Amino acid sequence: MEPFSVDADIPQQIAARVEQVDVSKATAGPLQIFVLAVLAGGYIALGAAFFMLVSYDTGSFAGGLLRLMAGLMFCLSLILVVVAVAELLSVNNQRVMVFVDGEATRSQLLKKWMIVYPGNFVGICYCRRSCPLLLTI
Repeated sequence: MEPFSVDADIPQQIAARVEQVDVSKATAGPLQIFVLAVLAGGYIALGAAFFMLVSYDTGSFAGGLLRLMAGLMFCLSLILVVVAVAELLSVNNQRVMVFVDGEATRSQLLKKWMIVYPGNFVGICYCRRSCPLLLTI
């Protein structure tokens, strides 16, 4: 995988770089995929908890401001997923393009989905059991 850079690229170069990342993630080992999927599930569970905590109507904020703050709290979980390069199932659905371009086989793609989905579920369940805030949900 290429080191991260902040160069301004044209769309074709950006698409090529994204495809390289997708190919490297499509051919990653099952344990690495599962661990990253658990991590992504935990991040999403924390984002949902923050969303519910902030959006609880206290009556002291205006409704629009409350919704904005709640939306920003959930966006935090998506930012954590992107920064950690974690495996979220909805992000993995875009990897169909790697299969369409012939860079990965159908079995690699399906195997990855079969690992990521339970991994996300395990991450959500673990986060729910270990975080006291989530036990109230």
